[in-house]
Amino acid sequence: PPGTRSPHENTVSPRTYDPHRDTWAEVRRNVVVGGHSVGALLAIAPLVTFMSSLVLVQRARTFRNQYLMLGVTLLGTVTALIGFESPATWYALFLGFIPTFGYVFWYSLLDRSSSMALAVGAWTRRALTPTLRAMDSTRRYPRLLVLALSALFVLGCASSPAPGAEEPKAGMEAEAAVDPLPSWNDTESKARILDFVRAVTDLDDPAFVKPEERVATFDNDGTLWVEQPLYAEMAFALHRIKDLAHVHPEWKTQQPFQAVIEGDKEALLEAGAHGLVEIVVASHTGMSATLFDTIVTEWVRDARHPKFEQPYTELAYQPQLELLRYLEANGFKVFIVSGGSVEFMRTYADQMYGIPVERVIGSSIETRYEVQGGKPSLLRLPVIDFVDDKAGKPVGIHKHIGRRPILAFGNSDGDFEMLQWTTAGSGGARLGLILHHDDAQREYAYDRQSRVGKLDKALDAAGQSGWVIVSMKNDWKTVFSEK
Repeated sequence: PPGTRSPHENTVSPRTYDPHRDTWAEVRRNVVVGGHSVGALLAIAPLVTFMSSLVLVQRARTFRNQYLMLGVTLLGTVTALIGFESPATWYALFLGFIPTFGYVFWYSLLDRSSSMALAVGAWTRRALTPTLRAMDSTRRYPRLLVLALSALFVLGCASSPAPGAEEPKAGMEAEAAVDPLPSWNDTESKARILDFVRAVTDLDDPAFVKPEERVATFDNDGTLWVEQPLYAEMAFALHRIKDLAHVHPEWKTQQPFQAVIEGDKEALLEAGAHGLVEIVVASHTGMSATLFDTIVTEWVRDARHPKFEQPYTELAYQPQLELLRYLEANGFKVFIVSGGSVEFMRTYADQMYGIPVERVIGSSIETRYEVQGGKPSLLRLPVIDFVDDKAGKPVGIHKHIGRRPILAFGNSDGDFEMLQWTTAGSGGARLGLILHHDDAQREYAYDRQSRVGKLDKALDAAGQSGWVIVSMKNDWKTVFSEK
């Protein structure tokens, strides 16, 4: 019912990892024996030091002894602050260091021969010492005053919360009330994602993963945006072939180009993978890298999807965009790992997904450096350099990232090896996810029999491998951004 929340949403998200702060947290966690922390014992060190000083200060009139006592008090207080995060730390601070310092400093002002008084300066001694010495007939009043001030410090600490104790609580409640994935239904798939992220970002969880090792990889077509009825890049290639047909008259009688020019889908399908490669090579090469980037950018801007009649850039999946932001907010570095050409995807990845070009991994063609008209240029050659699909995905990840991901998200058999490579890793939690297109009403429904984005082998292996099957129909409240 409206207003209710999943129990997974009401848990407080983990605190941010700080390598300096959390190093001490690890030390505290490792020294816990029988439920008692060494930090708890250290927290009372300043109090003990202060009580001892009431006696020692009577005999600590030399510069050396006074500073030695202050040094011990300061050391105990700092140790307590580092070792034990609780309100008791602040009580120790006021009970220990501040009263002790004030007491010794005050006592020094009452003694003309004190080295500490000399360090304060002649003007301080001249201004304050006469007044204080007038009070010091028995030397009891200053001591009683210091004790009274100390008591006020303690009462002030006891009657008010420790600094920063209440504010984080309010912040945590506000944070817990915010759903990081509002376009996702409260299903098991969403819970698995939230639980995984909390586990790998919580320093006290055995599954904790350091930020530099939090790598997530996402397929592009069918995972981040629409891939039916034809991959966007293939639609671009077909459009490009038609544009180039006037300078290649031989294509009118040469397959697969003839099928493209005439719009013969059956003949195009019969050309198979080899024919598609020919089309991609002819449409993507023979120009500079700069010119290719310009051509793709203009096509992506102007092209419209045949079903939704919107620019392809408007057809990114809203739930996935939220997931990308959620992962980044929790210290993940997200990469696109796709069978599409890397140069094609770079033209829109940053604008659409917020993923910079250096985090886009894809198929590529050979490129050669040349100087044309006195200007350096990169020429795109009609030779395929690397295919980043199926078994090529783990290879591409290894070559470009150098780390095995802890999260991988795909949607087809082309992502099987990436999912397998990711979840087979050791050390910490790992998560594999597959987007199942089962929503014909809002998008498309396809899997085992589809020529585009076929999902068969990966679907069968998901259960045994522990991969999460994300149902577009059941797990997503909305598919595209509602503008």
